[in-house]
Amino acid sequence: ASGKPTKCVGNGDVVSVAQAEEFVQKYKVDGVMIGRGIFGNPWLFDTQKTQVTVAEKLQVMLEHTRIFLQELGDTKIFSVMKKHYKAYVAGFDGAKELRAELMEAETYEEIERLVHHFVERNPDIRELKINC
Repeated sequence: ASGKPTKCVGNGDVVSVAQAEEFVQKYKVDGVMIGRGIFGNPWLFDTQKTQVTVAEKLQVMLEHTRIFLQELGDTKIFSVMKKHYKAYVAGFDGAKELRAELMEAETYEEIERLVHHFVERNPDIRELKINC
């Protein structure tokens, strides 16, 4: 038979480039897909960056929300964004409470107000680093 060789791509709960590389070696696949692992972690493919501040992560979440509204606001309902908030707002003190507030919000302005209020109440998150 002629033709191109079949490629085998792995998939399933991959959350880092290191894990993807490990799977390529372990399972001898040609590549690895990353799906939900990218949620809340746009730094995933930046192998030089292993940590971000909580404040930086929240600012990127706001930017993600603005881009979502700009690009998809006319065709998708705002609540679609909320699944991303669960991923962005995790791994630090007060995350559970902030997530609960974000889930109740219905506009970008509310989201922005909640985030700014959280940062004001918790100034240490400007320096607090968490893993990406």
